[in-house]
Amino acid sequence: MEIFSMIRGHFALLINTPMTTPAQGKEFCIDSVSTKEGDWQIVLNISTRKQAKVYISDILRVYTFIVSCNRPLTQADIDAFVKSSCLSKAITSYVIPLIATFSDIEVVKEPKLTIRFIPLRETL
Repeated sequence: MEIFSMIRGHFALLINTPMTTPAQGKEFCIDSVSTKEGDWQIVLNISTRKQAKVYISDILRVYTFIVSCNRPLTQADIDAFVKSSCLSKAITSYVIPLIATFSDIEVVKEPKLTIRFIPLRETL
């Protein structure tokens, strides 16, 4: 489960870093990252002053989908994938900015929101 530890460490470094949802611009931040093996979740503080949980496995599923598509995707594309393939169904607004923290993912908001994989020079 090395990949889960690496992803967990990446997001642990982003605790309390302000992020915004792509469509509505609502602020949220990472409150905590689970440290118990088998409980691979990121806890978010969302704009309603409530908490939301995102499974690291769902983040990896979405990331793999973005990479495998090899084309720019819309939020609707990501949302359809999340609904069909992820454990949590209403996470698209949070997963996109979380994945955007990866150095090989680009999120463009104008003129239309698109998400795409950018191969890094060292991986070519």
